[in-house]
Amino acid sequence: MLLIVAHHSVVNSGLFGAISSEKISSVSTYAMLMFGAWGKTGINCFVFITGYFMCRSQITLRKFVKLYTQIFFYSVVISVIFLVAGYTHPDFRTAYGFVRSLIPVYSLTSDNFTSCFLVFWLFIPFLNILVQHLDKRQHRLLIILSVFFWSVMSVDLRYNVAMDYVGWFSILYFISSYVRFYPESFARVSHRQWGTLSGLSILAGAMSVIVCTYAWLSRDAARCEPFYFVADSNQIFALLIGFTTFMWFKDLDIRQSRIINLLGGATFGVLLIHAHSDTMRQWLWFDTIDMTGHYHALGAGMMLLYSAGCVAAIFMVCALVDIARSRYIEPWLNPKVERLFQSAWHRMKRLMPAASRQ
Repeated sequence: MLLIVAHHSVVNSGLFGAISSEKISSVSTYAMLMFGAWGKTGINCFVFITGYFMCRSQITLRKFVKLYTQIFFYSVVISVIFLVAGYTHPDFRTAYGFVRSLIPVYSLTSDNFTSCFLVFWLFIPFLNILVQHLDKRQHRLLIILSVFFWSVMSVDLRYNVAMDYVGWFSILYFISSYVRFYPESFARVSHRQWGTLSGLSILAGAMSVIVCTYAWLSRDAARCEPFYFVADSNQIFALLIGFTTFMWFKDLDIRQSRIINLLGGATFGVLLIHAHSDTMRQWLWFDTIDMTGHYHALGAGMMLLYSAGCVAAIFMVCALVDIARSRYIEPWLNPKVERLFQSAWHRMKRLMPAASRQ
């Protein structure tokens, strides 16, 4: 999640646009692009973790309500806060945005992770039926076919993939469930070797950012933008880094930690808060933190320190807010929403026989 916030500090703050328009090659340019290059890797890690555990679990109404109410709560509350604070005004655009916030799934584009993840969550029971009924060979061939066309082929700059997060998350689900079902397939690779592969993948991804940035700044290569091989999530290094790092951390010997569990449970809330809307991006990255202004005023070293401090502060503040929500709001709100869903489901079941008779 820290990598995702750092990525947003570059691409959602106007900083990437400033670098793109100025096309000035400097230490600060390379440093900040490197700092914000790893957000899609973080998304892949997040979905790998989800798939690894959910392929042996069941989606229940309570689990879905827990996810839905978290998204719904921040969608409504943050919109109201901006309105009450006077940052937005009660006009048609604000009213439309508020109504849209009541419907968590309003877009399935690649820039709307939250909606795509919620829809992907609904597909998990069906994905489980699929992966649990494939034999090992079929499962492996499905992964090879999917990764080849959605990731490997994208290395060719002329090959276009219409990125669809729900579909890509399903591919990551195939991979992580294979790891869970067939751990013996990876037994020849030691834990230390996975760490080495992770480091090499990160190094290769970093080199791709440097090379693409140089080509982008000096030759105006439109397709070869700095993050081409690490973003979007299906790009080859975003996939390799995410997978090898996941495999290394999966068997890392870490003692039970209350702090890690507490912060880990709040990471999705960090995403929902700091990436809530265009209004939040404007207030956070432009008006409050002013990444572009500091980029022009500070040197490379101080800019990196400033950016890292802002990212850490955003993470901690949002995490504390979500911990408070889960402790004080969730026990009160979730049972009410769950009863509402159950009531709606029972009414639908009563109507379905009547509809079939007609």
